[in-house]
Amino acid sequence: MNKNDGLSIEIYLRQKVHDSIIKFLEKSKCEYCGSTNNLEFHHKKDFDFSTILHNSLYALNIKYESNYKNYSSYDLKNLEYMVLGYHLMLEFSILCENCHKEYHSKNTYKLYKCIQKYKWQMDFYKNIFPESTMEDFINNFNKIYIKKLMEETVNNRNILIDKNEIESFKHKFKDKLIRETFVKTGMLRARDLSNATSIKGINKILLAYNILYIIKSKTYESGNLRDKTYWVIEENENGR
Repeated sequence: MNKNDGLSIEIYLRQKVHDSIIKFLEKSKCEYCGSTNNLEFHHKKDFDFSTILHNSLYALNIKYESNYKNYSSYDLKNLEYMVLGYHLMLEFSILCENCHKEYHSKNTYKLYKCIQKYKWQMDFYKNIFPESTMEDFINNFNKIYIKKLMEETVNNRNILIDKNEIESFKHKFKDKLIRETFVKTGMLRARDLSNATSIKGINKILLAYNILYIIKSKTYESGNLRDKTYWVIEENENGR
């Protein structure tokens, strides 16, 4: 049995990237300590390796498989080219092996606290997203939770008439939403995830997670009384 047969697709592609680009780093040095030994790529937080892999699979319409041996040679070669292309376009740091490990160890405690805080969500969804990073997992969880809430609300009644009704909806929307400071998706930031107390903020979150609903305000004439505002949840035809 080949020792590489059990390699995950992530490890396989990381090795390919390293082997293809490391020769261009012979005159580089670690950005932290200046060492020229055992140099490695450190992906910027905005676009980590798992995101590159996910986007590459999506663009090529290839299903995720954990073991690289489950891919055809044709699909593997296309994945290699696309992942390498991303590395040529995106920013990354050059760190030596020791500094790279130290960097990640400093961020481990923050992730550990997050994992402990949302342990039940992770346990529940671990079979759906077994290979996700923490950030990927939270975005996936948020998207599923919000989509389910929107569908349930529309099925029950998509018109939210009075103040109590809209406030109840906002509370449900924000209740289980994971709003960690390091999580983002597209142009969405943690501060936007915390801003689920306004209809404008909720609509921004719906768009960022590509959930094709939008909440619109309407008015109706109420006879002698002042015209009143109500809200309607509609499918967003202009969504991404």
